[in-house]
Amino acid sequence: MSTPWRSPAIALALLALPLWAQPSPRSRPPWVPGPPRPALRVDPHLTASPALQRCLDAAVARLGLAADAREGRFSVAMADLSADARHPAYAGVADTRMLYGASVPKIATLGAAFEWRRELRAGGLAPTEGAREFDAARADFSAGFREELRLMIFRSDNRAATSAAHRTGLPRIAAWLWDTGIYDPAAGGGVWLGRGFFHDPLWRAEPLRNLPHAATARALVTFYALLGQDRLVDAAASADIRALMGPSAFHNRLRRAVLERWPTARVYRKTGTWRQYRHDSALVERPGARYAVAALCGTWRCEAEVLAFGREADACAGAAR
Repeated sequence: MSTPWRSPAIALALLALPLWAQPSPRSRPPWVPGPPRPALRVDPHLTASPALQRCLDAAVARLGLAADAREGRFSVAMADLSADARHPAYAGVADTRMLYGASVPKIATLGAAFEWRRELRAGGLAPTEGAREFDAARADFSAGFREELRLMIFRSDNRAATSAAHRTGLPRIAAWLWDTGIYDPAAGGGVWLGRGFFHDPLWRAEPLRNLPHAATARALVTFYALLGQDRLVDAAASADIRALMGPSAFHNRLRRAVLERWPTARVYRKTGTWRQYRHDSALVERPGARYAVAALCGTWRCEAEVLAFGREADACAGAAR
């Protein structure tokens, strides 16, 4: 699907405008509803760590993935909350390179749904809004909606994910991604959910690369770092999201890499699988370390490569700044 702002004529016209009249790269397009909510953009204070960067660079090189990273087929990021959870040590390789997201962007529905719950509890929305999704007596999700969210994460159920996305509202999800900065065109994009997953028509493609689902490793790590800081929506939402993201029907890649060495670890995760793509993202809590990590892979060898990277990343946790 083409996008009108990519046409050469429009691009030249925009360049001819004075600087004050040109659209900001952070500007929300008119199809993202509501006014911007700058209060939702919470900074996880990711702090560049030379030591962690050296560790990740060496891991990617050791696995023979440096060329794939340069050419846009492999991307990783890590935030180590072990020493300072409020200012996590951060490193990444090709971490702002956006790839097709597969099922990983289902986390966008989760975040937007919990923000919706927070707004309803605060009384900021019409009392009739979300009548099917919320139990007013308990000021919480209805049993049916919560079960859809659970299945969407636990076994990546596409029917449940599509229903949950539409019940939350794709425009509401886009607004949450944009306002939080988990999608930010000025930072190369990020997580995007432009349609559901079960034979669902496209609502809006990601604006930069025209993808229906998208992710960058840095945006995913931002999501999990905020989750680990209890600042993803708020502390109550962060606890509930961790409860949903802990159990898993799958034992693969990053989760397997951690649990084979640390069987008592907690791994709050979301994976994505489609054709050659194998993506993993997680908040890991294990003895001696706590970290957020993401790996996006499109090399056709991804099952083995993401598993191997997960082992390397776990060994990097706790690296000195």
